[in-house]
Amino acid sequence: MALLLSAEEIDPIIKTSDVIDALELGYKDWAIDKAANGLRTDIHNETDSSAIYYNFKTMGGCWPRYKIATERIVSDLIVFEHNRRRKIPGAPGKRWVGLVLVFSMETGELLAVFTDGAAQRMRVGTTNGLGAKYLARADSKVYGLIGSGFQAEAQLQAMCAVRPIEKVRVFSPTESHRKSFAEKWSRKLGIDVMAVDKPEQAVKGADIVGCATNSAAKAVLMNAWLEDGMFITSLRNSEIEAAALDRCGTVAIHLKDPRTTRMYVGAKNASSENVRRDIEGRKDIDLTRYPELRHIISGDAPGRKSDQEITAFVNNAGIGFQFTVIAKVILEAAKQKGVGRLLPNEWFSQSVHS
Repeated sequence: MALLLSAEEIDPIIKTSDVIDALELGYKDWAIDKAANGLRTDIHNETDSSAIYYNFKTMGGCWPRYKIATERIVSDLIVFEHNRRRKIPGAPGKRWVGLVLVFSMETGELLAVFTDGAAQRMRVGTTNGLGAKYLARADSKVYGLIGSGFQAEAQLQAMCAVRPIEKVRVFSPTESHRKSFAEKWSRKLGIDVMAVDKPEQAVKGADIVGCATNSAAKAVLMNAWLEDGMFITSLRNSEIEAAALDRCGTVAIHLKDPRTTRMYVGAKNASSENVRRDIEGRKDIDLTRYPELRHIISGDAPGRKSDQEITAFVNNAGIGFQFTVIAKVILEAAKQKGVGRLLPNEWFSQSVHS
């Protein structure tokens, strides 16, 4: 039987610390070629609206240790507004569409299907948390956060899972958003989370600084704001100023070769130009000169050298293997909690071969 799970069922049953532990083990396996990350494919297509484009995205991975392989499939409508990319909930009921399929490497059968929302947020947050585990000072207690949206929540939880965070300063452009974020997470975590009026106020005095914005191409963390001993991290490769990365003693990236197979249907309107600019990546610094996080975790590349050193993790590419790791955590938690619905295997297999 194949297990069907929704994001609403997944979110309450998975713990950030469990995902970080699984991801750490997965990256160690990946570093020694005992796991695989598949290439990402994006198909970009114009729509009838000049401001909106359609994106069909797939990415996969496999983890032989647990005999599972996964494929993530996303069907998105995307609009650019004020230099920001926003996904539109175009499905009936104003909902988004993203699925992860989990397969057995022993029988080939479909083991599970789950919506990707909870896993998507968790995979990014826990990866940056893993970066902090290996590159931030062990006594880091103050976290400066630039951004207060969907991804920022996972970033905060991940940092609290790996370091003894006591104070958080958060900035985002919309005052009501940052204030509601601060109130919510002060209450949930029982620590001091304060909204501030400028990004540099979030950075000042912080041990760890995280960028969690949806900016398409603009740096939000500046070199002039950095202080000795900081660990800085980003969701997107454009968020940290090039001079700030140059100032760091140790920098890790997610992937040296973040190749994506991209196909375009139409290239005439504003949305096409925006998507091209958004995916080109930064040209002001060569990120490939830095080691990948998995090799720092495995010990093949050095980590932080001193308490005074400024270190960084640039999450320059999302990868399919993250969903493979999270699928293992989700399936175990769902079994323990008895959540989800079982579907007949016959619905997802056939009596003829392809």
